[in-house]
Amino acid sequence: MNNKQKNYIYLNIVFLILSIYVILFPIIIIPLKAIVPSFGVCPYFRITGNYCPLCGGTRYLSNIYRAFKNPFYLIHPFGIIIMCVLFEIIFRVFILTKKLYNKKIVIFDIIYHLTLFIIFIAYEFFFFMLK
Repeated sequence: MNNKQKNYIYLNIVFLILSIYVILFPIIIIPLKAIVPSFGVCPYFRITGNYCPLCGGTRYLSNIYRAFKNPFYLIHPFGIIIMCVLFEIIFRVFILTKKLYNKKIVIFDIIYHLTLFIIFIAYEFFFFMLK
């Protein structure tokens, strides 16, 4: 196994841990808020007094059970983000278990994340323009 493959394995592990953290954040925040109450407040909101593009994400995840009653709950910017995070977890587990480290997978990975990055920047741009 060469250095590029090792680095890609480490990248997969980091993305997998971050994705799991995003999904479990509403559960993790409960004991953290008991220790440090200000931790549950968005830093952007605390400094500016304005909501950031991601304000409401924790609340959305906490109420994700609503998607079982109404599938349209997932057709929301946060719902799309959560579906991408779930795809990320499945994709990373698949890559790590099957040991797929070929050039096509890496190119797909780069294109997928560049696309998500561009969509997120557009979302933030429109969020601030509509204020």
